[in-house]
Amino acid sequence: MTYFLTCQFTEIVANINSLALVETVSLKYIIDYIIFELY
Repeated sequence: MTYFLTCQFTEIVANINSLALVETVSLKYIIDYIIFELY
């Protein structure tokens, strides 16, 4: 039971981390695009 919960928790954390990574990369591209447009 505890093992199952640990697996679920690890999966959730991994999902949150990959989401955060995607958002960070997207944000970087958006900022780069804005800077490129301004100059």
